[in-house]
Amino acid sequence: MIVAFWDLDGTIQDSEPLAREGTCYGFQQILGREPTEQEFAQLIGRPVPIVYKEWFDDELALKILDTGTRFYQEHSIKFVVTLEFQICSL
Repeated sequence: MIVAFWDLDGTIQDSEPLAREGTCYGFQQILGREPTEQEFAQLIGRPVPIVYKEWFDDELALKILDTGTRFYQEHSIKFVVTLEFQICSL
């Protein structure tokens, strides 16, 4: 029997730095500013869409979330390619 565990968030990949960059990008592109440290602290351990809807109207929250998510997805591709190469190289 072969068992594989796939857990990118913190086990295989530390996603926090890239998630933080995506959040900054979304804020910068839509609001023209970066989130404060206090705002970042409120995001830890909570669903980002819910927090954004507490802070902004639905339309603005969605724009910020979509922009940051696109940034995250575009930049996380680089990690997956690197991971595949490392697995194949073993």
